[in-house]
Amino acid sequence: MVFDFYDLADLQQLAKQTAYLADVVGVIQESELTLARFKNKLGNPQTQMKFHISDGKTTIRVTFWDTFVESFEEALKEMFEEPLILIVGCGTVTEWQGDVDISNIGATTFHINSNHHSVNDMRNMLKDPNYKNQQYLLGKKPELKVIAVEEIMNYNLDSAEKEFLCDLTVSTVLQTTQWFRNIYTSCYEDTYSVDNL
Repeated sequence: MVFDFYDLADLQQLAKQTAYLADVVGVIQESELTLARFKNKLGNPQTQMKFHISDGKTTIRVTFWDTFVESFEEALKEMFEEPLILIVGCGTVTEWQGDVDISNIGATTFHINSNHHSVNDMRNMLKDPNYKNQQYLLGKKPELKVIAVEEIMNYNLDSAEKEFLCDLTVSTVLQTTQWFRNIYTSCYEDTYSVDNL
């Protein structure tokens, strides 16, 4: 799994745009899991789960919706080492009533206690009795080395976590699976493109 984590403290800026998604990691504040089932303004049933995650210095709200909630609820039934550390991949960041909120869209994924180095780093940090006072950052980004795409093939597995900067031109994109669903969320009707619009 490859993620480009945002520090939770930096999400405020991301909430002001709609073009980019965010990967985040944090400890689930389990005592705050709230589940609501209701009908929206159009009378359609919806499910919502709210909780907070923390990286030791910043706490943000997470809101999951509908079938994503069902998948998340099912995953929470498994036995996990505590505390639960959550990765949200490709979440959408918004601001609601003055608070930053990360939520799901079609491309969003979640990973609970994954075997990812950032989860392991956070778990090690949690063992420190001064955890709440620590300024936990997800690593300072080093100066990126610019390399040719061909050079990547020369790196071995020990370099799997290294970051590089490559300049390339994408000539073709092969879509093998549809990772999104065209849907209008107010009425939950499928949408279709007409004349590529």
